Amino acid sequence: MKIKIVPKMNDTNEPFPQANNIYLMLKFLDAKMNDKFIQNFQNINTIITERQISYYNAALKYLSLLDDNLMPTKLAQHIWSFEYNYVLVNIVILILNNNIFSNYYRDRNEVATTKEIMNNYNYSKVTANRRFNTIYKWINWCDLIVKEESLKLFY
Repeated sequence: MKIKIVPKMNDTNEPFPQANNIYLMLKFLDAKMNDKFIQNFQNINTIITERQISYYNAALKYLSLLDDNLMPTKLAQHIWSFEYNYVLVNIVILILNNNIFSNYYRDRNEVATTKEIMNNYNYSKVTANRRFNTIYKWINWCDLIVKEESLKLFY
């Protein structure tokens, strides 16, 4: 399947995500969407702290899948109307349509990506390095889905 990626800047008013486990993030969203894919997420451990839950909700907001009231957006509802594998493909597209994630996906340059986080979000180097871990984990997840679904990405 061919997928066109159109990177754009994300709203830097939203904090940069700190949720590293995409499947856990999707499990939280699925719970808000009447557990449509509960069988796909049953092995995902949800024993985490309240603070971590807030990180996952913030990451879903960052991807425009939750609104300010932490309810699924129309975009989330649309994506959830597909079969499970197409949900995953659409999450890859959402991630890679974000400029910072897309840049790292293409060049795998940790130093440049960390600088981009620092510049765009006005974070210290220490904080930017921690946020880079999210990019690293999300892109590794994207790599897995791209391979499993035989996606051909182009810009």
